[in-house]
Amino acid sequence: MPDDFQTLGTKYNTSKFTAHSYAPVFEQFLGPLRDQPIHLLEIGICEGASLHVWLDYFPQAQIYGVDSNPFTNFTDSRLKTFCYPAQEPGVAHFFINNSMDVIIDDASHIPEQQWATYQHLWSKLKPGGLYFVEDVIAPSYITRWIPQPGFVDVFGRNIAQGGGYGGDDILVVLRKP
Repeated sequence: MPDDFQTLGTKYNTSKFTAHSYAPVFEQFLGPLRDQPIHLLEIGICEGASLHVWLDYFPQAQIYGVDSNPFTNFTDSRLKTFCYPAQEPGVAHFFINNSMDVIIDDASHIPEQQWATYQHLWSKLKPGGLYFVEDVIAPSYITRWIPQPGFVDVFGRNIAQGGGYGGDDILVVLRKP
């Protein structure tokens, strides 16, 4: 049986599935896409740990990564990376409209930059595509996401335990209508 997100996250040492509680949410939403030839874009690739996860989890996917810092750790025929600040309008020029099945923002964790990235890249998501905003730093920033078209839910460790939101362990999920 192929590895799940938690196993892959541990294998590649990504906080996405170790320090944060995102594995069950990604399994829920991305599991049905596992064997599909999807196009996935991750914003904020740092050392590339999560890129390894995506490449292993989605064997037929084309994976894209954007980071404002140069990224040269590895190459793969199904991986294309760009060195560019995602919150800048020019990031949209790297991708055609309605081309991405999944976009994951794990970049700066700065609310205004997350919002700007979303505004620049939402048009690149296919109808029915999923947009994830990781590491929202405070509950007050969640309210901006709720009225957006396609808002699905907010997830976080403290929510699952019956508490409020806390730290930067908040994940917002949107599905493009």
